[in-house]
Amino acid sequence: ALWGPQGRHDLSVIRSLGANSVRLYGNDPSLDHTKFLDEAMRQGLEVIVGISDYPYTQMQGNCISTNFDCYSQVKAQYSDNLKRGFLTAGNIYHPAL
Repeated sequence: ALWGPQGRHDLSVIRSLGANSVRLYGNDPSLDHTKFLDEAMRQGLEVIVGISDYPYTQMQGNCISTNFDCYSQVKAQYSDNLKRGFLTAGNIYHPAL
């Protein structure tokens, strides 16, 4: 990963420039975000999480096709994110969030 010690150290560079948080855009709920969140925490960065536009415009059965009734699509994506790194043992939010 480009953001970690084996990559370009992106999070370290961001921190060295004086940032205290990073915004996670377009996060893919099929990927585990634990290592990214752990590295952000090691660097002293908080992570602000967004939700990808995938359920709104891209996925089959997207919000456009349901007359913008997006509850089920967004709930499913957020639930997947919780299962892949946003929640830690004991079902509490990762400390970087």
